[in-house]
Amino acid sequence: MGVDVCYTNHVDADQNTNDDLLMLLTSAGCNYFMGLPGGVDVMLGYQSTSYHDVASMRRLSRTAPAAGVRPMGGVGRYSDKWE
Repeated sequence: MGVDVCYTNHVDADQNTNDDLLMLLTSAGCNYFMGLPGGVDVMLGYQSTSYHDVASMRRLSRTAPAAGVRPMGGVGRYSDKWE
């Protein structure tokens, strides 16, 4: 299951709300999250998760990316070993 952890700029939410929801969804087993450069979609006016937020959750939960979204090798290759 994939989700976009986000909020629009006109609601009573902040980045802490996003981080809390991201942590809860990761704990619940969600394994695909949308990621935006800098976590901001300027055209649509909403805040989302960024690439480093998703990578941090993977590291904290000791999980790997979903099999369908793994890079094919080379630079940025994911490791199945967690140290």
